[in-house]
Amino acid sequence: MNHLFRFFLAAAAVVLLIQPSRSEELDSAAFADLGKALQIRLDGMREELGFPGATAAVLLEDGRMVKLATGMADVENGIAMTPDHRIPGGSTGKTYAAAVALVLEEEGVWDLDDKAAMYLGDKPWWGDLANRDSMTLRQLLRHRAGVENYYDLPRFHELIAGMVEQGQNIGDLVREDIIRFIAGMPPLFEPGKGFRYTDVGYILVGEAIEAATGENYFDLLRNRLLDPLGLNLTAPTRLYMSGIAQGYAPTPSPLVPGVTHVVADNGELEFDPEVEFTGGGLVNNVGDMARWVMALYTGRAISPAAAEAIVEPPPHLTEREKESGSYYGLAVFVQQQPWGVTTWGHGGYFPGYRSEMQYLPEHRFSIAVQINTEFDVWAPPPNAEEPRPYVDAVNEALQKTVLEALNRLTPDRNGQESAAVPRGLQRYRLPGQSPGSSHG
Repeated sequence: MNHLFRFFLAAAAVVLLIQPSRSEELDSAAFADLGKALQIRLDGMREELGFPGATAAVLLEDGRMVKLATGMADVENGIAMTPDHRIPGGSTGKTYAAAVALVLEEEGVWDLDDKAAMYLGDKPWWGDLANRDSMTLRQLLRHRAGVENYYDLPRFHELIAGMVEQGQNIGDLVREDIIRFIAGMPPLFEPGKGFRYTDVGYILVGEAIEAATGENYFDLLRNRLLDPLGLNLTAPTRLYMSGIAQGYAPTPSPLVPGVTHVVADNGELEFDPEVEFTGGGLVNNVGDMARWVMALYTGRAISPAAAEAIVEPPPHLTEREKESGSYYGLAVFVQQQPWGVTTWGHGGYFPGYRSEMQYLPEHRFSIAVQINTEFDVWAPPPNAEEPRPYVDAVNEALQKTVLEALNRLTPDRNGQESAAVPRGLQRYRLPGQSPGSSHG
């Protein structure tokens, strides 16, 4: 089965790299109309859902970009959101860690199929971790190493609550504390034979990167990827970060109890975010994010072979992945969306904020959305009939707006909107999907 996956992924990669751009379908007037339509749709989504503010960017294959903003970056101080505001990106930072790991593999520093113990075996906490002798770097990057996720555990929430009572918060923890929190826990499954999303796995990858190179991870990221790509608004999360929007956490968050406004009056965050490390660790801007996913998945940020490795599926898919046709690669959610497109990308949660960035390989444009509230994380949105993250709803609406502008969104046989693949390109398919199979 993995052979078939490789075949279809290789075909998709060839299409991505050799086909001429289709964004010339939009002349300058049509591109201007697209920008207006996207702004109207974004404003409408804020009015409908009631979030404080949002930014968004759409990047076409020919380099033309639309950057948007709606609502307020700081409600109390009357500061409007602008397209250049920055927002902590949460787990979107995992995509950069995976890219650095792949760059190091191509440089001969390591092989992603190396046992993680080769680089972490001398750490004082290593001997207490599940699957320590068998898990590989690749399995950690795919969340298939069988290690637990700390913030999913009730006893971690209890720990944070106790810290708050003593005047502390999650920012008082260091990454070694996070690793030690899952020490001594039994394996969830044999490495490679299951899936468990876990920030700890990515923190371990970051530790391995620094152990293998002797360099600071964020310095490697800046020198190898961010600076060459001109991603100047992307940087490590710190207590103080210029140009960030206020983050709103109006529902009780077990990670930062009692914090409703993430940015304090002095401009610093209410907690030190450095514990994120390679589980997240970056503040972003939607323009940078749209450029990043376009460059990453088309083999411009890294080599085409490495870009293909990112979206290659694991050899043992879970039953849920087989049923949905979606899976997790190397820091990428490969998803078959109900509106007829495949997306490659990653979302992110940071207290007070939500982010999403995706590339559409069949239509060759990228999109990024950031919203300055987490109201929909720990409680259902009040204005939604069916609870759904605000960022997902906005992302879908803006994707459909672009597809409409390209005349690729039409009703399917069930009366639902579905995207048609442009002539000369081919639809991304999974094993067992016939030419008439649907995406979802």
